[in-house]
Amino acid sequence: MFYETLRSIVATRRGGSPTTVDKLLCGALAGVAAQTVTYPMDVVRRRMQMTGSSEYSEKYTGMVDACRKMFAKEGIRGFFKGMIPNYLKVAPAMGVSFMSYEWSKKVLGTQ
Repeated sequence: MFYETLRSIVATRRGGSPTTVDKLLCGALAGVAAQTVTYPMDVVRRRMQMTGSSEYSEKYTGMVDACRKMFAKEGIRGFFKGMIPNYLKVAPAMGVSFMSYEWSKKVLGTQ
């Protein structure tokens, strides 16, 4: 949804089809936006997985318990730990993925 919305905005402003670089940037921004929305629950999932490890002292009884304890201990920032390195991984990967998707549609004639 993010990608298609950004691509249509760029196409409207350019008055034609977006360039390859436009598609790459739209894909990167869409990846960053999607990652921002989903990242907090990924952090909760990883922390809950760590509960089974004997090296990890915090124990959670479920997702709600994990969220409550994380928020009480670290605040909202705790849900976004490690976000910057993740952006550095996601932005280029998603940009290339969406650009490749558009190229594939064009080559296969399904555009």
